[in-house]
Amino acid sequence: MASAKATRQQDYVWLIGFPTDELPGNRLPSWAEVLQRYFRLHQDEKLEIRNAATVVVHEAMCIWEKARIPTGEERNIIAKLERKVEQYRSILKGKSRRSAPQIKKEHEFQASLMDLFDIAHIDALQLVKIHEDREFLMAQREPGRRGFMVGIDKVLAAKEERTFYRHQLATDRMQREVKEKSVREETAELTSSSDSNAEVSDNDDNSTTPSTAKRSCRARNVVTANLTAALDRTKVSDRCAVHILSAAACALGHDPSQLAINRSSIRRSRRTQRKSLAEEVQVSYSPNTSLIVHWDGKLLPDHDKQKVDRLPVIVTDPRGTPKLLGVPKLPAGTGQATANAVVQCLEDWKLSDKVVGMSFDTTSSNTGSALGACTILEQKLGRPLLHFACRHHILELVAEAAFTTCFGPSAGPDIAIFKRFQSGWNFIDQSKFEPMMPGDLDSVVGDAFLDCKEQVVSFCIQKLKSAQPRDDYCELLELTIILFGECPPRGFKFMQPGALHRARWMARMIYGIKIFLFRSQFRLTAKEVSGLKRFTAFTGTLYIKAWFSAPSAIAAPAGDLTFLQELLSYPDSDIAKATSKKFANHLWYLSEELAGLALFDESVELDVKRMMVAALKENSQDNPQPRVQVDLAAKEAIAAKTVADFVTSASLRTFTAFDVSVDFLEKDPSEWKDDTSFQSSQQILRGIATVNDFAERGVSLIQDYNLILTHDEQQRQYLLQVVELHRHQHPDAKKTTTLHDTS
Repeated sequence: MASAKATRQQDYVWLIGFPTDELPGNRLPSWAEVLQRYFRLHQDEKLEIRNAATVVVHEAMCIWEKARIPTGEERNIIAKLERKVEQYRSILKGKSRRSAPQIKKEHEFQASLMDLFDIAHIDALQLVKIHEDREFLMAQREPGRRGFMVGIDKVLAAKEERTFYRHQLATDRMQREVKEKSVREETAELTSSSDSNAEVSDNDDNSTTPSTAKRSCRARNVVTANLTAALDRTKVSDRCAVHILSAAACALGHDPSQLAINRSSIRRSRRTQRKSLAEEVQVSYSPNTSLIVHWDGKLLPDHDKQKVDRLPVIVTDPRGTPKLLGVPKLPAGTGQATANAVVQCLEDWKLSDKVVGMSFDTTSSNTGSALGACTILEQKLGRPLLHFACRHHILELVAEAAFTTCFGPSAGPDIAIFKRFQSGWNFIDQSKFEPMMPGDLDSVVGDAFLDCKEQVVSFCIQKLKSAQPRDDYCELLELTIILFGECPPRGFKFMQPGALHRARWMARMIYGIKIFLFRSQFRLTAKEVSGLKRFTAFTGTLYIKAWFSAPSAIAAPAGDLTFLQELLSYPDSDIAKATSKKFANHLWYLSEELAGLALFDESVELDVKRMMVAALKENSQDNPQPRVQVDLAAKEAIAAKTVADFVTSASLRTFTAFDVSVDFLEKDPSEWKDDTSFQSSQQILRGIATVNDFAERGVSLIQDYNLILTHDEQQRQYLLQVVELHRHQHPDAKKTTTLHDTS
């Protein structure tokens, strides 16, 4: 007896009681009962903490299911039990201390053991439809857990049995129908084949008896590859496609009932065709030239309403032809995640060995010396790449520096003066505009503005004659011409003020010039008038030409050096200091590797080109820096520099990367124009992309098709390939007869 008593005392769990072999099933378990069962499994049966908690939770959920009360998620319940066990272990550690706080903890814990182990769903009282079950749950939550579960509700059990029986009958009926349909289709195919033979024999016998064989009941699939691409590009959903295709079939004299026009069939066909088209595009894309990889991140909503980083990855060849590789999700907007995604896209398309350069926005996540995407990408590919930083992005930073100098630092996402002008646009008389006159500016700035008038106006008119990728580009060129007091080719027309968010940098230029032109009709403070004069003068004098010349690769080195020299010598010293400091941090195209592009720039003087050829023989550093650092304090030294001062033997690497001939270097620069080697090399290098606009178009594409047509990530990637292909084949909404469906 003494031995049995000692064993029983050893089994006792302090504060909790004796372990049990099962949970009582006549009411919902309490904390004490759950913990007693847990310690039986953990201490006696030697289960691990997580396994013991899982077993107890399963048993408890079975009792709650018997009570017909919905519970929460299993993983959350297990975590809840583990927290209680951890609380107990924390109290157990202080068992030997009989302090007041320790005793209070013990009493509170022991009192809580009588409470319900509440694992009900958060909306259980709304989900439970039977009134008695709701009352039972509320009673169990009371102190003492009032109520018990006894007997079986025979009425409810009979009702559930009838429901289950009806459901089983419906399932059996559906299975029979599917089986019968399959048999009918097989029979129809065999019958169709025999009908063809019968018709031949009937014709031979000149028989006029009609065939009595059954016609095939299989509906004809009308969703071809071209139709899929057209529906995807125009963002037509599967449901809308049913109405459109049915009406089109009737208009063309077909019976829609004989065609596979229903949502499910259309959806399946479109998914299949998308995959087939996308895979065909990937297999057929095999460029035999060097490539530049572009990327640009964008934070976009996902289907779960969470924001995710999307990264369009695009490659271009020396002709500037873009190809979208994919728009993967990023786990984070870091340089590591960006580089991983770019490498994965290149490997999927088997293009890793053909990439020789990178085009990117100059954010720290891209350009960081240790954790930047460019550095990590070079490490992953195992070789150095040419750095074609986006010149548009660099010039946006310069514009921001000039705007901040004139109007002060940012105070919010919108610019107050622009917002006021937008709301008052309807009260503006557009025929009464006032161009800028030299007298409106300080004498030195006014003279500079007047001196460049003819050159800038001629430049803007020339650019308007060529195609511009966006309407706001054209608007900015026209406003600049009007600012100088001249008339644009299409006359004086002013667009309704558009987007004014700070992220849209061009809004600063367009709004600034437009407000200045109508300054007499718009209430402005003296500080605002002064800021507008300074900013619009800088825009017209220096910035416009630099921006619209940015896409030229061969003009980039000399153009950047000239722009830096002009910024340093700009008469407005505050603007000159802010903009030159910003621009000096981004002299990527004056690096040793890229400065040699100026050999093909027709604006570079022959004497400078002769010095460049001589400089090509000078030894370079083993690992030249991708961008040049200059001392802005030495203005005179910078003003005296030419692009030849940045050329070394490393400049030849660019020509080697794009496999262009340099035989013309044996001749004098005056003879290069007639040299076929020079002409072919110039044609190749002229097409290099020095702006990241291609990636921005990829961002626009994923924004348009991000949350429509499909929720499947793989299908979304196929969709983007299909839309890009269709846009390339059909850039305009014109009828074509050159494309035939064979699918």
